[in-house]
Amino acid sequence: MGHVYESVFLLPMPTKKQLGEDGWEFESSERLPRELVVTLESGLSLKRGKFYLGQEIYEGEGIKLIVVCDDDGEIENIFIQLRTRTIEEIRRVLVDVRFEKVEIFIP
Repeated sequence: MGHVYESVFLLPMPTKKQLGEDGWEFESSERLPRELVVTLESGLSLKRGKFYLGQEIYEGEGIKLIVVCDDDGEIENIFIQLRTRTIEEIRRVLVDVRFEKVEIFIP
């Protein structure tokens, strides 16, 4: 059995959200800036892991990020698994650099 975690999504604004049979589905013509990943990586002490099927994986103590990219390599959304880290840590990193067009979505 897997570890218990809190799910958090970082989405571009605006994004249409719908809960489907396989989980949350997102639709937006907007994309997240690459600088967002760089900021999260340094601000949360993450290490880049595997890259497969259009997803980049970053992990750190108590946290895992799955960066979902489109066919052009642009970022559609970021799925965050918080195990021992908190949403406040994410917000603090984002506020520091003022990513105004990023929505924090907690289902």
